[in-house]
Amino acid sequence: MVKFNQLLDDKKKVKNNKISDTILPEITQEEELYNLDEKDFAVLPVGSIKYELNLIEFPIFSKDKKIKENTSRKYIFSEKNDEYLEIIPSNIQSNLSKKILQEFDELIFYGLMRIYEETGSREIISNYPYLLKISGVNYANENLRRAKDSLQRMKGCSIIFNSCFFSKNQSGSIRETKTINLLSSLRILTLDDKLAKIYQKYFDKHKNLKEIFIATLNEDIVANMENKLHKYFRIEDLTEIKNSTARKIYVMLTKWRYWQKDVSIRRTIKFLASRIPLSWKKTNLSKTIKSIENACVELKRLGKLKDYKINIGTKLEESTIDFYFDTKKNILDILNSKFGIEETGHENLEIVNVEIVEQKLLEEREIEIKKNYSCETELLYRQINKKEQIELLKDLIEESIKKYSVNYVKSNILYANKNSKVNYPHFLKKSINNDYAKMDREKEEKKIKIKLEKEEEAKKKLEKIEQEENELNRLAIEKYGKMTEKSMKKYEKYYSKIP
Repeated sequence: MVKFNQLLDDKKKVKNNKISDTILPEITQEEELYNLDEKDFAVLPVGSIKYELNLIEFPIFSKDKKIKENTSRKYIFSEKNDEYLEIIPSNIQSNLSKKILQEFDELIFYGLMRIYEETGSREIISNYPYLLKISGVNYANENLRRAKDSLQRMKGCSIIFNSCFFSKNQSGSIRETKTINLLSSLRILTLDDKLAKIYQKYFDKHKNLKEIFIATLNEDIVANMENKLHKYFRIEDLTEIKNSTARKIYVMLTKWRYWQKDVSIRRTIKFLASRIPLSWKKTNLSKTIKSIENACVELKRLGKLKDYKINIGTKLEESTIDFYFDTKKNILDILNSKFGIEETGHENLEIVNVEIVEQKLLEEREIEIKKNYSCETELLYRQINKKEQIELLKDLIEESIKKYSVNYVKSNILYANKNSKVNYPHFLKKSINNDYAKMDREKEEKKIKIKLEKEEEAKKKLEKIEQEENELNRLAIEKYGKMTEKSMKKYEKYYSKIP
């Protein structure tokens, strides 16, 4: 193994800025054939979990310890193709914090995956002490609070996959927008809760337990795992990697090596850095490459990687890295060579830009701006569910009316009222920009058109009847006017007897 600093020193001494390749020991491939089937899954090592492919490929859990509250992060893969991943924090005021998903949450998520593996159910009923234990986190009062905070983030944070979410039903290019929360639902139960008696056995599992949680895993993630779009890991293999950069590299390498079906793979340092992600500013290149090398040192020390080689290019930003894997396989290696080897469309995605947006608390926004709005804006604003009404939405409505129409905006407000689950302002904006309500509006317009046509038809029938009656009256008057005096008296005498 050649150290990065040594390579930099050598680079200065070699003519034409070229470096000779490092010669690695010859690799001998050893194979053990298991021919595993579904019935052999019981032999999985204790603590094994499934890791869904979309979650492996993307930076779902931020490594940035300095990330602020109420700050979203958008990872852009292609501006032209509108491919991006965006993570938006929850705006629920009762939550312990309002940050995007963190490194600690990743460990807690492993624990949830383990409980899912044990029970086979999307609904997870458990307690914080047990969750911390199987997540490899020390039991402490502060960590109990952090575990609760973590679950709230998994429920509250919206993860938007735009043209990049892979599923079994996906064929060809990925062109849909998928918004998920790692947890579809979360309920915290205390001993005082009315439902506590129903779940008493869960309270009895731990001494002095006063609170449990009921969490439901996201259905899209679970569906992918049921369709074998995952890799297998042992929790201990993940949690013993203390360097978060090393852990991310390890899970990505596990996917890539079996997709490529090779004992070694090469990636550009730039590509690797973008997927972790690490800074790629020219002033930080050396630091980024050093961070990746430190991660590789830890993976090699832990036996997760046989070896690696950093190849410094004529330009530092053109550097590549080779990864070498042990060819001796265990049970999980065999399974990982069979499952989750589909081409997902993620293989060449590279983060080209990161947008960080600080979002003020919605309560603060309400009193920040007071403007005079049009009557149309005020009327449409009242159509929004009362709990979602914030002053800032009036700006969105006002601008949208100018760009589109009152009916267009109204239909998208009604659509957002029915379908928004987490972040209403964000959902409404996307609904208006993408016209999610188009189908509903067209149906409504069709109903109105049919109704107007029926009313017009009824109006015409009524007019025809009135015309016929008027004509009859006219003829009767005309005939009456031509009667003789004798006939008139006879006519009046006859009709005077009719009550």
